[in-house]
Amino acid sequence: MDKNKKNILDNFLKSDCKTRVIIATTAFGMGINVPDIRYVIHSGAPRSLNGFMQESGRTGRDDKEDHAMASMCDESDKQYRNVTTQQRLEIKTALNELLYDMISNYDCTLINSDVITGLSEKIIFEIVNNVHYIYDFGDIYQVFIYDKKLTDTVLTFINNVL
Repeated sequence: MDKNKKNILDNFLKSDCKTRVIIATTAFGMGINVPDIRYVIHSGAPRSLNGFMQESGRTGRDDKEDHAMASMCDESDKQYRNVTTQQRLEIKTALNELLYDMISNYDCTLINSDVITGLSEKIIFEIVNNVHYIYDFGDIYQVFIYDKKLTDTVLTFINNVL
């Protein structure tokens, strides 16, 4: 953790904290237990309902009134895609076939498939559950997948279905 982030976090965790507002990524709050957080405001739509619930759970741990909200007034925010259950199934099937083709030459009993390929059943599950947010390369790369070529391939599969 860089020194500036550590100083902000250390100050925020003190009971007599002078830092009352922090603007951060969702990862910032992971593992932090501050009882008197009153507001969590999401800038734009959360990536999933489960994510919204997890992030909102950072508020009101002292049983006092708290608020969690999503601010989605910016017209540049991407809209949800309308994705049917059948389309999700087609994407899942295509990505599973890709995964099995990629690992068919490896013995994955000792090493997880995502270590070998950058893709796993868990990653596929996350992509399929969030596909209504996926429009372009940046919506996948370094969010779900860290390989540029694989990101292009997955995006092509998604766009072919949708």
